[in-house]
Amino acid sequence: MVLVHPIEYDNEGRINYNPDFHFAHGKLWTEEELEYLCKFIDYDGARAMQYSLGKTEKTIRAKTNDLRKNGKFWYYKNLNRHW
Repeated sequence: MVLVHPIEYDNEGRINYNPDFHFAHGKLWTEEELEYLCKFIDYDGARAMQYSLGKTEKTIRAKTNDLRKNGKFWYYKNLNRHW
């Protein structure tokens, strides 16, 4: 894979948005992505999941926190429709 865009990091060592890695940036979350996120975030972590989901680490952490706060995390974790 040839990277077209240089990799830049924020102050906390996270990769900033890069179209070479974050192909789904700005797109709505699908039910399949939400189920995947909730099932595997505790095993893989946001840093690794950014490559499979195509969203930034910061976005993944924010979505996970939002789902937990709104009581939807366990719904998607136990959905068993896609994963």
